[in-house]
Amino acid sequence: MSRRLSVANSYKFRKYTFLYCVLPALIILLASATGVWAQAGGGSLTGTVTDPGGAVIPNATVTLTNAEMGTNYSSISNSDGRYVFPQVAVGTYTLKVAATGFSQQIQQGVGISVGNTTTANVSMQIGQATQQVVVNGNVQQIQTESSDVGTTVSPKLIQQLPLSFSGLVRSPLQFMTLTPGFEGDASGNPQSQASFKLNGGGSGSADVLLDGASVSLASPNYQWNFGISVEAVNEFKVQTSTFPAEYGRTGGGFVNVATRSGGDQFHGGVYDLLKNKVFDANSWQNNHLGNAKPTDTQNDFGGFGGGPVFIPKLYDGRGKTFWFFSYEGFRYISVSHNTQSYPTPAMWQNGDFSALLPTQSVNGVVYPGRQLYDYTTCSGANLGKTCQPFVNNQIPTDRLDPLAKNYMALLPTPQITTRPWLNLNYSLSAPVNNDLYSIRIDQNIGQRNKLYGSFAQADMPVVDNYSIGPLFTNNFGSTMTHYVRLAEDWTITPNLLNHLNFGFTRRDRTEDGPNGIGQWEDKLGWHGDFVDILIPNMGIQYDPHGGNISTPPGDNGSFVDNSYEMDESLSWIHGNHTFQFGIGHRRQEFNVYYGSNAAADFSFENTLTSAGNNASGNPIDPNSGSGVASFFLGAATTGTVGGPQSAGMRARYWDFYGQDDWKATRKLTVNYGLRYEIPEPVQESQCRTSQVNPTLPNPGADNLPGAMEFQGKGTGRDGRCSPMNQYWGSWGPRLGAVYQLNNNTVVRAAYGIYYTALKVSNFANTDSAGFFAPGYKWPANVNQQTPAVIPSQVTSYPGVPPPVISPTALNGLNGGGGAATGGPVMLPGRLARAGAVQNWTLDIQRQLPGQWLLDAAYVGNHGSHLQALLKDPNVGPVSALSYGNCLSVLVTNQTTSPECAGMPVVPIPYTNFLNDFGSAATVAQALRPFPQYQTEDLDTSFSANPWGNYTYNALQVQLTKRYGAGLTVLANYTWSKNLTDADADYAPQEAWNGGSPAGLYNPANPKDVKSYSEFDQPQNAKIAYTYELPVGKGKKVLGSTNKAVDLAVGGWTIGGLVAYSTGFPLSVTESNWTSGIFAGQATGAQNRPNMVAGADVSGFRGGKYVFGQSRKVNPAAFTQSPNYTFGNAPRLLGGARNFAHKDEDLQIGKRFPLFTERVGLNFRFDAFNIFNRHSYGCLDNTVGDPGFGEFTCGTGPNAEVNNNISTSVPSSRTLQANFRITF
Repeated sequence: MSRRLSVANSYKFRKYTFLYCVLPALIILLASATGVWAQAGGGSLTGTVTDPGGAVIPNATVTLTNAEMGTNYSSISNSDGRYVFPQVAVGTYTLKVAATGFSQQIQQGVGISVGNTTTANVSMQIGQATQQVVVNGNVQQIQTESSDVGTTVSPKLIQQLPLSFSGLVRSPLQFMTLTPGFEGDASGNPQSQASFKLNGGGSGSADVLLDGASVSLASPNYQWNFGISVEAVNEFKVQTSTFPAEYGRTGGGFVNVATRSGGDQFHGGVYDLLKNKVFDANSWQNNHLGNAKPTDTQNDFGGFGGGPVFIPKLYDGRGKTFWFFSYEGFRYISVSHNTQSYPTPAMWQNGDFSALLPTQSVNGVVYPGRQLYDYTTCSGANLGKTCQPFVNNQIPTDRLDPLAKNYMALLPTPQITTRPWLNLNYSLSAPVNNDLYSIRIDQNIGQRNKLYGSFAQADMPVVDNYSIGPLFTNNFGSTMTHYVRLAEDWTITPNLLNHLNFGFTRRDRTEDGPNGIGQWEDKLGWHGDFVDILIPNMGIQYDPHGGNISTPPGDNGSFVDNSYEMDESLSWIHGNHTFQFGIGHRRQEFNVYYGSNAAADFSFENTLTSAGNNASGNPIDPNSGSGVASFFLGAATTGTVGGPQSAGMRARYWDFYGQDDWKATRKLTVNYGLRYEIPEPVQESQCRTSQVNPTLPNPGADNLPGAMEFQGKGTGRDGRCSPMNQYWGSWGPRLGAVYQLNNNTVVRAAYGIYYTALKVSNFANTDSAGFFAPGYKWPANVNQQTPAVIPSQVTSYPGVPPPVISPTALNGLNGGGGAATGGPVMLPGRLARAGAVQNWTLDIQRQLPGQWLLDAAYVGNHGSHLQALLKDPNVGPVSALSYGNCLSVLVTNQTTSPECAGMPVVPIPYTNFLNDFGSAATVAQALRPFPQYQTEDLDTSFSANPWGNYTYNALQVQLTKRYGAGLTVLANYTWSKNLTDADADYAPQEAWNGGSPAGLYNPANPKDVKSYSEFDQPQNAKIAYTYELPVGKGKKVLGSTNKAVDLAVGGWTIGGLVAYSTGFPLSVTESNWTSGIFAGQATGAQNRPNMVAGADVSGFRGGKYVFGQSRKVNPAAFTQSPNYTFGNAPRLLGGARNFAHKDEDLQIGKRFPLFTERVGLNFRFDAFNIFNRHSYGCLDNTVGDPGFGEFTCGTGPNAEVNNNISTSVPSSRTLQANFRITF
């Protein structure tokens, strides 16, 4: 039977879908545009026109002009003197106002920023229309028209702040870390699952908009993929609270990114950023261990440019058509050197394992001698067998397995052949080659018609090159990201604007190891359809201290995300009202192919060539046997094999909204709106999903409730395409008010309800049992001296061919028929309900002299119905914990086992129970609500566990200075508290990030999961600044100096980042905790101790922390909980936290003019962690360990998550050299 799938061969076609479909569509749309197109991701402008006495002036002509691009917007003030430009591209504009009987008023330097409403009130002077009054920069910074709360990161900060790269290309979203309410990782590494959260929402739940369209994907763990260079970003705004009805589908806020445009003047630049270990300080841990600095040669380079489209004698696009292009590349080779134990040539060639007999010490590690035994000579009962040793550990060469012989010819020869331990030195190089491209086109078609379109691509291959033989040549993977954006604005009348936005986002990730079919099956001796996709993985136990041999490494699969988005809105200015009505639709696809599932896995362990076990089941000689000898004989201890799998998950979403910004009085603005969202249940493209129906009779379990159901049409299927039901209640009201106390002070308050996204909640690999070749597991023998399988004798797939559409398909220990699958999918809930977030704010803004703005806000969030694995249908009743050790006794042995003395006898739950579970037919299994199934799988593609909650309350104070006099500042302080039982949008992601996952712990008290968030930092202060020194020609100091002096003292800039925050909460666990089947799924539960009343949980409250001596957690505050009980320690400890984060970065730069003032060479040094601070990681958090409460390793400053510390910041002081030529 061939297990190939057509999808395996269609992967390359899918990879280039955008070439065949998306780009032609883009070209057609651009070429045929006869209507009006304009920018998405912009801002708005409003104001009131008054005479010298303060009376309003109606019917004034208001014109807004971007001098760089030649873009014009026109409006007319209404009867209240008010004008509005509801959708304006980001940039700097000139505002011109004309009215009969008044001089023209010209206001220069009006800045429009993304996601913000700028207010520019105009006071007209009596005079002739030919007269002009010119004012520079007289624009209010306070938000008098909008009640939403957010932070704008300006172009000046993006261009001049130090931005590190460490193993990856720079990410523009790293600047998000400057904003209040941000926690997590903003690197955007497509090879990791790290993510970020805003204002306490689940990590991964915040959205990112690129030019107005979301980059969110259907798969669960990628908030932001690389695809846009820092040089292509103009500015962005992090919007965290009470945003208007236009926005939704987020669990805490969103990031609104606007890209750069070209203009009437050609401008651009090239740059090269360099890192080298010469500039770096050694890390604390390397110094502690006496290690030298590692190699750190990295290079980030590229170029960018923009201007009008100009084709001599054919087309002059000045004032009409503009382009902007950017390219960024990154190069880095990470090399690691390793030492491993490998079999000697004498073992491979002659069967001579005598080198294992003597006890040896290598590099301080003791290796006891190992005697080998011949499993074919064992005799006796299942336990206590007597086996004959191989004399002098010599295995006859005629016993050499043919497969092993072929593998041996391809495996490496150790450099040291005189010993069997730590004898092979090899290197692993991982070249990182990142390439990012983007292009944007802007088109003005008259004053009322605008056009915008862009395309971006990121290519990020990942290659691991091994130096240990042809089977380990490389392991290849890549991530390709594409963004396509189109937008249209049509100014139908001065008070009626139509806006259309389209977005397409694609991520294509491949995994391709060296074990693919076509080169190795004949060389190694594999035959038949058993290896028609991938050759098997051979895991060989060898070194008792670790470093086992696995050959070959690698994967085979593809993960393709497509997201299509269309948004339409109509803005209508009517009197004192600015109405906006809109509709949006998203279609998201997650297409996966798991070829790796088809690769068999065989393990060769010491047991088959060991002395065996005694009558008590304990090893006769724990130092006997060798997995390499077992491999030599072809005797596998375990074996599993599966089949390839594909899935096409689909998620669709609709939204409808209406919003009104009502200027009720000159001082009061009311923002109110209503948004309605319809997230459709996730489904598979061909309806190939299955799960346990808890009410369906199971014929294989005497019709007990709980049997497999299958979606789709046909025999044994339920006729549906999703097991989930539609939820219709996602109504999101918004209400806010802004009151202007005086010209410089506003008070803003708002409340809103938002809804999170319904995504594919895992990787679509657990929901299709029965539709693809089921996994097969060769039955393991109770007698350890008998192989489970001889791989060289396997030529065909031994499992049941698909499909297997049966209600009993996953009954029992192995799922029936020898299947190697895990537990069946169970859905605790069947309503596809998105999480709800209630948000409220009270905010005061004060504009200060010198273009300073002070903002103080109270922000509150409460999330409910979030995904959190808090309901587990197949955990036993807590009352049954009274059975204690009897829970692990076979159900047939209750009457004879002393562990069950005095306990009520638990009956066998159904006729076939003993056959289904064999040695696992225990009392605990019989007590399950669905005894026909083991631990079920709650990690499914469907959002079926919506019982999580979080609260977030914070005081956020922000002080900003708009660029002026050479200075730009963004500073903020946050005092907050975040409690949650749903720390991540996708629950297992918490564990990926090194944290303590929230999940059901005590079924009798599910609320005890709620604790401090993994990311809770009660106090957090950040300062970012750039300053152009006022020295040199045209400046305050030495302003009239000559060129020579100006060359030395002029053009200097400094800037930096300072960040201080309290540490993240720590967790504690215990090692000997036993719960039987009464704790939650393994991905959700952790073992907790008991707390000692009145004891301080923190072991360190200040002073000098001595590594290896001081304890961060107080051991006296905890005791181990008795077996079969639940400890009362919280999931995370608010009273014991990791060390505070302290980080200081600095940049010093100098500009040298070249040829003309427009062309300049910029040289800059960026220093990160300038004081070379360090922290500690690897907390021993297990109660009862000798080192409980101590850190065991060191690392760089912060971004620590619970007990671990990530590498999103440099581990020591590092410097980057930045060379840049701009014109």
